[in-house]
Formats: sequence, C-alpha cells, structure tokens
Amino acid sequence: MENTNQRPTVTRPWGDACVGTDTLVRPSRAKLGSRSSADAPEPPHPVTEVSEVTLPSPRPSPKLLLMQFSRAHLAIALGSAGLLVLVFLGYLYWLSNQPPVLSRSEERDPLTQMPIGITMNPFRDRTIERTANRFISEMRDGNCRKLLAQWEKDYRKKRADFLCNSEAQHPLISWNLVEWEDAPPLVILHYKGQRYSSPSQDATYKDLFSVTEEKKDSGWTVTKYDSFY
Repeated sequence: MENTNQRPTVTRPWGDACVGTDTLVRPSRAKLGSRSSADAPEPPHPVTEVSEVTLPSPRPSPKLLLMQFSRAHLAIALGSAGLLVLVFLGYLYWLSNQPPVLSRSEERDPLTQMPIGITMNPFRDRTIERTANRFISEMRDGNCRKLLAQWEKDYRKKRADFLCNSEAQHPLISWNLVEWEDAPPLVILHYKGQRYSSPSQDATYKDLFSVTEEKKDSGWTVTKYDSFY
C-alpha cells in the first residue's frame, strides 16, 4: 500500500545543486535580532557635569625656606666680600704710586705760611724721616759738636758754632713734621718744635726748624740744619 501522504518531488530548473524540498527556509529571529541590534545606533552616553575645584597650593616646609634664605644671603655676603677685597687691593695699589704727602690743608699759618696739617702716605719710604729723627735726637741730647764736626772743617764752620751755642741756650723738647718739600736731589723736612726759653728751663716756646737731606752712596745724609731760635 502506497503512502499517499508523501509530497511529490519537484525538479528545479537549475539542476542538482539545489536539490531539496520546497520548504522555505527563513532566518531565525535570533540572527535577525542580532543583526538589527548591530546596525542600530548606540544610545548617547550620559554627560556628567563636574564643577571646578581650586586646590590650595602646597606650602613649602620652613626648613626648605630657611635653606633657600641662607643660600641667598650667603651668596650676597660672598659677593660683597669679594667686591670689598677688590676695592681694598685697588686702594693699596693707588697708594703705592702716590707721593709721601697725600694732601695739605688749604689753611696755612699766617706767619710761616706752612700748612696747618698734612696727610702722609702710609706706604711712603720712611728712611728719610728716620735719618732726620736720629739727627734731631742727637741735637736734643747735647751732641751737637759731635754731629757737626765735619761742618767745622769747611765753609759751614761758623754756622756750626752758631747752631751748637743756640741749641745749648734753647734745648729742644719735642717736634713734629709739618711739611715735606721735594727739591731734587734734596729733600727738606720742616718741623715745628717746642723749646725751653733758657737753660734754666723755666719757660717754653715754639719755633720752626728744618732738616735737609741728600742721598749719597752711603744713603741719606743730613747736609743742612736751620732753626729760628
């Protein structure tokens, strides 16, 4: 007995490549759903509003501030010290090239016309002054005849006698330099001295005297001594 429920086979015009029943194959809903969801645009993401917050700047530690402060002051101190050293060295160099007298006061003694005061160069050659001070000290101590023995052998004999007699009558007490005069090859040192009025030493007075020196082979030598007794 034949099965009448079988469906007849349909021959397709395109051949055996597509042999099958006439049942239509539809894509599953899952596939359709997945495809449609992929093709559909994504919903927009929600935007979160953030308010601006200002944070306080961090404060440096007191130790760091102290280190920076100390370094800055150390650099300033070193720079100032270096500048002072350079100025001082420049001043010393300038002094070494200056004459014995740096300045003289504009005011002068009305009688002697000597300056009231002078400023001496601390870097001057003091050999001339030492020679004059030794000579004056010997005169004060009563050694005039010994000092001027050479003068008594030439044209200065009468001058030597006058000087020694006057020194004995008016002994010298003290003196100080008031002027330096360069007269090459001579140097004349002017002094203001204090003397006794008489050998009894009962009164004093002040006068001017000078020592003239000349540089010879043996060094600076006193060649003249003048005083207003």
